[in-house]
Amino acid sequence: TWYHVALVRNGSGSGNFALYVDGVQLQTDTDTNTIGSGATNFISIGGIDAVTPNNGLNGHIDEVRISNVARYTTGFTPSASAFTNDDDTVLLVHMDGTDGSTTFEDDVS
Repeated sequence: TWYHVALVRNGSGSGNFALYVDGVQLQTDTDTNTIGSGATNFISIGGIDAVTPNNGLNGHIDEVRISNVARYTTGFTPSASAFTNDDDTVLLVHMDGTDGSTTFEDDVS
C-alpha cells in the first residue's frame, strides 16, 4: 500500500511541525531549535541514523520534495501525479529507477 507522507514545518528559525498521512494531520510538535546547515545538520529520508540504528524504513519511497514554504497547513487530498518543479522547490527526486538503486537525480533546474 502506498501512502502520501508529508512533514511540514511552518515558521522560521524554530517552528511548528505537522505530520500528514494521506492528507490527514496525525501529529503536531513544536521545536525551538533552529534548522541550520553544515556537516552536523542533515536530513535522512528513510535512512538509519547512529542514534536509532534499527529504525530504517522497510519499504519503497517515490517522489521526495523539499520546499522552502509550508505546502500543507490543513488537511488535503494528495495528488496521484508526480511533483513538478516550481520556485519553492529546493529538492525534487522522482525515484523512478530500478528497485534497490542508490543513485538519484535532483530534478530542480
